[in-house]
Amino acid sequence: MIHVHTFLPLVQTYICSDSIHSELQEIADNPSTTYEKQARIAREAPEFLHRNKTGTWADFVAAGLSTLNAQGGHHLRLFQKLNQNMRNEKAARYATHQEKRDLVRHLELGKIAPEIYPLLAKHPYGSPLQCEAVKEALGLEVIYRERRYNTHVPMYRRLVELQDHIGDPRHDILVTGESFLRIPARISAVVISPPTEGFPYGCVELVVKRDFANDMVYGRKLLKWVQDAILEACDNRRDVRPSHAGKMVQVGLNMGPRHRRILGYAKSFTANLDDEERRNQDEKVIGCFGLFWHGVVSFIPGDITAPVRKCLEDEYPQLGTRDIPSGPGFTVVLDGKHYVFSQSQRGPPEGILTAGYAAHTHRDPAYCRWAFGFTAVHDRSEDSELPEGHGSNYVDMTLGIVVESGDGTLTAFQPDYLHGTTYAGKIVNYGLSATMTRRVRDGFEEFIKEGKPVVFAFQSVDEHKN
Repeated sequence: MIHVHTFLPLVQTYICSDSIHSELQEIADNPSTTYEKQARIAREAPEFLHRNKTGTWADFVAAGLSTLNAQGGHHLRLFQKLNQNMRNEKAARYATHQEKRDLVRHLELGKIAPEIYPLLAKHPYGSPLQCEAVKEALGLEVIYRERRYNTHVPMYRRLVELQDHIGDPRHDILVTGESFLRIPARISAVVISPPTEGFPYGCVELVVKRDFANDMVYGRKLLKWVQDAILEACDNRRDVRPSHAGKMVQVGLNMGPRHRRILGYAKSFTANLDDEERRNQDEKVIGCFGLFWHGVVSFIPGDITAPVRKCLEDEYPQLGTRDIPSGPGFTVVLDGKHYVFSQSQRGPPEGILTAGYAAHTHRDPAYCRWAFGFTAVHDRSEDSELPEGHGSNYVDMTLGIVVESGDGTLTAFQPDYLHGTTYAGKIVNYGLSATMTRRVRDGFEEFIKEGKPVVFAFQSVDEHKN
């Protein structure tokens, strides 16, 4: 144990020694080129110099200031300069309030998109005036199409867009021809089915909004940041669909194996990372979903997102991880600068990240009617055997719609209906999905009602058969 009467002399002896002082002076004079030296000095400093025993540079400087404060002199002035350099660096790394406002305004965020059903109600179903009203308010082309409830397509079938790619006719399904309508990659659209008793002016079935965050000022850099975060997550977290093409990883709430009935945050990391690195990667993932969710709220019709927004505003937790619990706030990084939105919603508590993933036909039982997808980057290899517009496209089987992939594409879809994505070839989509599965929502309500705890110690689980 180091006693009080010996503590100060030990600190002063170390930080005032000629060798350490000369290195600290060099760091003070060249703050932007000495990160490795900072880390080494902090790491090699005696343990008594670290106030919280974390071994960080900030800890080291704080201890030096505290020790030398009463002594004064050139050693104190040196540490004051080191501390000021840290403050300046932090200011350079974090966006100001005005910079954050500029980003939000440029991306057209910070609003709730207009509701679509009041627009439909103004004019007869299928009329040009109805189409014009939706186009003017939401920027969406209207596609009128009836859902085919009598379509009998088996689960877990591979979807292809070219006859040449059919391998086993018993397993592969060709999604072209008169039975399928394609939404081109540059078209934002809403698919509306005929009126019913519950929807007298037509029923919204699918929404596709293009070019979110896809501009040359902010957007392209943000999409690249999202792409890198997805790739990092797929490299360091458990693939929950190892038998499928590409990778899919899961973050957020999970019910664990069916036989255990444990509600908590999935333990998704497979890489051996320390606490700081896990938290750093989680912050990136949460930032991606925060950006995605605010794009959904700002561009997908407000009455489509309303049920999910209400759940999050009431009692349902927002996205969280084992290292970063649920709650508001996320950060995105642009040109090395951190844009911190400390009170903004992160979105639903279940998140999926995919890279090059191709989903066979399936359904996802959901608590809310709608789920949301985001194709951040559609990466087409120059030697891809697929023609333009083909590969890794979303398909709603009973609606008979193929949505061509494109950078910055937001999608609102109904996961209870049979859907999947087409054979990707050498095309890689980097994407996110946000949903509220029925199993997790029911489990959450059950656990709250019975006063059971939320735990944080199980692996994410693949419950798909194929």
